[in-house]
Amino acid sequence: MISCLGIKRRNPYNPWSPIRSPEDLTARSTANIVAAMKTHGVRKLACVSAAGVGESFSSVSLPIRWLIRYTNLAPAYRDLGRMESVLTGSGIESTALRPTTLLSVGPCRPAREVGAYKLWSWIPRASVARSLIDAIEGSAKGPSTLQIS
Repeated sequence: MISCLGIKRRNPYNPWSPIRSPEDLTARSTANIVAAMKTHGVRKLACVSAAGVGESFSSVSLPIRWLIRYTNLAPAYRDLGRMESVLTGSGIESTALRPTTLLSVGPCRPAREVGAYKLWSWIPRASVARSLIDAIEGSAKGPSTLQIS
């Protein structure tokens, strides 16, 4: 199972734009997905999170940290943190991929784990999609931060 849910803002390119979805969308949905998976015997779940969620917050650049703390990105990051907690306590095989800034450009390129999220770090959405499929087809592991190689 793959989940790419996330909180939406009216204007996705403006971090101050009003939020359009419930502020617990991913955590609540993931809890429901996990329950349904257990009921139906589905073993693996890969979810999209974000670089800067949880313990990876200290690895993001100062401007990104400011945006996460003081804009309408904050509710989304809190929700993604709660979603990752649902996965951790679920007892199912799961992966939360933490991509850097997603862009709808270029072909799929190999993603690689990185330890830092710089101001200009980015990854094509196609690369994240490929990584989600790889997580389901392989053995799942803990949260990863992805950036194009």
